[in-house]
Amino acid sequence: MWKKVMAFTVCALMAAFLLTACSGSAYTSKENGFSIPSPKTPTVDTQKTDVGVDKLDTTTYQYETNSTAYIVTVVDYTPLANAGIWSNEDPASILKGSVNGAAEGVGGRVTASDYNIKVGGYPAATATIKPPSGYGNVNIYYKAVLKGNVLYIIMMMGEKEDTKFMNSFKFTS
Repeated sequence: MWKKVMAFTVCALMAAFLLTACSGSAYTSKENGFSIPSPKTPTVDTQKTDVGVDKLDTTTYQYETNSTAYIVTVVDYTPLANAGIWSNEDPASILKGSVNGAAEGVGGRVTASDYNIKVGGYPAATATIKPPSGYGNVNIYYKAVLKGNVLYIIMMMGEKEDTKFMNSFKFTS
C-alpha cells in the first residue's frame, strides 16, 4: 500500500510539474529585462531603424491566438540621447506621444487613457484605441513604460482586454 501511495504522489507531483513547465505561463526576455504572461513562446523580431544620426534598436515580441494579438515592443533611444537630440526629462510628453502615435498609426482614436501610472516604479501610460470601422469590433489595449532611455510598449489587439496580460508585465533587471 505504501508503495502505491508513494508512486501516486510522485506521479501527481511530476504531472503538476510538467503542466506548469509546459504551460508556457510566462515568457522572460533576458536581453530586454522583462517577463510577461504567454501561453507560448512569442516570435521575436529585432530591427535597426535608421533615424538619420544613428540607428535605434527595436525588438518586437508577438504571439497570436484565434482572435487576439499580443505584442511587446522595446525601443532603445540611447543613441539619440547620446547625440543630444532626445531626452527622457519629460516622460509625460514621451508617453503621450507614444499613445497618440499608436492611434495615428492605425488611423484610430484614443477612447480612454491614463498618463499618471507607474509600472515597476517607472512612468507609464495606458490607453484604449479604437481602430477604424474596417477592424470590426476590435480595440487596441496599449501600455507604454519609460525606463531610462528605453520605451516598453505592451499591447494587445482584440475584442476584449486581457487584463492578466496587460497588468502582469514585470521588469526582471
